[in-house]
Amino acid sequence: MSKCNWCGNEFNKKHNRQMYCSDNCRKYARQEKNRGYFRKYYHKYKDIMTEEKRCGLGSGLLGPNMHKKESDERKAIKTEMERFKIKV
Repeated sequence: MSKCNWCGNEFNKKHNRQMYCSDNCRKYARQEKNRGYFRKYYHKYKDIMTEEKRCGLGSGLLGPNMHKKESDERKAIKTEMERFKIKV
């Protein structure tokens, strides 16, 4: 008999690595763990995130890689410039 890491109920393991008695306990434990990760990440990077939002970084639809055809790349850049109302 093993003890559930979330609710504390005793249960029979189906395999050696099982830590939770049910899928619900596993789901709630994972949510709690992720909540801690997100909280830690937010506090570490919150100043950077607000700076990016203020400057509008990352709001374009151009991907990190160029199009294979040069004409397609020019068209994508032109579309983005029109979208942001940038004139050259």
